[in-house]
Amino acid sequence: MGGEPLAPENLFLVDLVIGHINEALPKTKIFLWTGYTMDELATRREPHLKSIINNICCINYNCFIT
Repeated sequence: MGGEPLAPENLFLVDLVIGHINEALPKTKIFLWTGYTMDELATRREPHLKSIINNICCINYNCFIT
């Protein structure tokens, strides 16, 4: 896996990794950086995306724009 963590082809694996981390280390804070904006993410309906957003500490949107 590499590149954009919230690309549709990466959602299943990212959700799986976050689930395992939260299970093994429940107090660990998980941060995620993405090139998507919140508006772009709000229009998507993938179940793994909702799970990812609900199980991370912080998401930094559109961080690749300078």
